[in-house]
Amino acid sequence: MKGLLRRIAREPLVHFLLLGALIFAANAILHPAARSDSHRIEIGKADVERIRALYAQQWGAPPEPADMPNLIDNYIRSEILFREGASLGLGADDSVLRNRIMQKMEFLLQDTSSVKEPTETEMRKYLEAHAQTYEVPEQVAFTQIYFSPSLRGDRAEPDAHAMLASLGAAGGPPPRGDPSMLPADAGPQSRAEIEQDYGPEFAASVFALPLGSWQGPIRSALGLHLVRVDSHSAPRLPALPQVRNRVHDDMVAERMRAASDAAYAAIRARYQIVVAPDAVSSGSTAAR
Repeated sequence: MKGLLRRIAREPLVHFLLLGALIFAANAILHPAARSDSHRIEIGKADVERIRALYAQQWGAPPEPADMPNLIDNYIRSEILFREGASLGLGADDSVLRNRIMQKMEFLLQDTSSVKEPTETEMRKYLEAHAQTYEVPEQVAFTQIYFSPSLRGDRAEPDAHAMLASLGAAGGPPPRGDPSMLPADAGPQSRAEIEQDYGPEFAASVFALPLGSWQGPIRSALGLHLVRVDSHSAPRLPALPQVRNRVHDDMVAERMRAASDAAYAAIRARYQIVVAPDAVSSGSTAAR
């Protein structure tokens, strides 16, 4: 018997019927007037289109016209069985079923067709109002010469001082240091990015250095470095073209959440919510 149930549960048609039942149930909740009679099932053009779409999603191609009567009968069967089971309370304690229906309802509430596309002006105002979210942090670009304690031992620091004295403020390509996985030329990076590669003490030192002159040696998590800061930029708000896609997606997501919350609020307003005074007590396990 268990083997038979497992085989049935793996059948694609069963998945199709269950998904259809969930959609019918969600539609009944969203449109109670159309489903007010529990023994009346109306199937319109939109329902048939949903049946076709579900079939195409399941099998990768739309159904043939000759298949539609059977698909509609199966859909009606799933709706009847769902309503009868719900009336008997069969799913009341089924957390999996409750979660599936709840997730489907959340999806239906997030109706993207009702979300207005942000205009250029709206995106510019949004960017300015959320400057901290999109701000490019303070950055430095620097060149470094690495001295490895594992290769040089006690000579690492004296060798670094000796090279610093020979470099002065001279331009041109710097001499090579010891082999390292880190690049000699580090492009503009934030404090957090430098900390990730070199450690927080090195990052703090580099951000405090003057421009254009060799300084050091500065200790990192890897060893010692001579460092020349090539540029140092303050935090700045990027222009809209640089972050347009990100701003657009954030605005659409925010509007979708607002639309979903409004739709939920409208549905909730039809319910009378009563919480017994002693249902949640401060001394209960749930409250803790």
